[in-house]
Amino acid sequence: MVDRTPFVFITVVCTIILIFLIGPAVKYPAEDWVVILKTFVEIVAVIMGGLWTYLTFIKNRLEYPYAKIEHKIHYWHIGEKRIYLSVVVLFVNSGKVLISLKRGTVYIRQVRPLTTDIKNYIKKSSPEDLRNGQVAKMFVDKGRQISWPEIGYRICEWNDGEILIEPGETEEIQFDFIVDENIETIEIITYFQDARKWKSDIGWKLTSLYDFERRKL
Repeated sequence: MVDRTPFVFITVVCTIILIFLIGPAVKYPAEDWVVILKTFVEIVAVIMGGLWTYLTFIKNRLEYPYAKIEHKIHYWHIGEKRIYLSVVVLFVNSGKVLISLKRGTVYIRQVRPLTTDIKNYIKKSSPEDLRNGQVAKMFVDKGRQISWPEIGYRICEWNDGEILIEPGETEEIQFDFIVDENIETIEIITYFQDARKWKSDIGWKLTSLYDFERRKL
């Protein structure tokens, strides 16, 4: 639904201004009406410019970068009981401003098979604590997430202007890993940060699960 509040406000203001200008001008000659109308149009133009700025840059926040990210995952058994894992992050600039990446992190965590520590946490915890995420060291971030053991990570920092993504463009950033062949399911967490300084840090995070035998979950 369109927010009509700004338009109602501008209509009321313009009406008040018009009344204010016309009231005293009734006694003036016709040529003064040209000046009055010119003044009115200029005032309306300034107000409309302010309204456009508000709707474009403040209310809709179009001056901020927006992006969508997706994981494209491939793997191969390469021998020596190892798997070559390729994580490609598909980065789409869906906003109206240029995106300049300064930092990217990728974490690979083991879900299956369960590690000894995770098994012990489960065995020693009550069903209620497991349901409520109240198992210390197993659940983190206020019980929202399981702290799966980390089996690989990458932290990349780029120079200013090294990775630029124009509005509407797509960038693929690849990260390679070698993991044990006995790994069945992994959790992949990626986080990217914009290089420019905003009022708050702007970044994009994506978490996905991948099963080596059943493909992506």
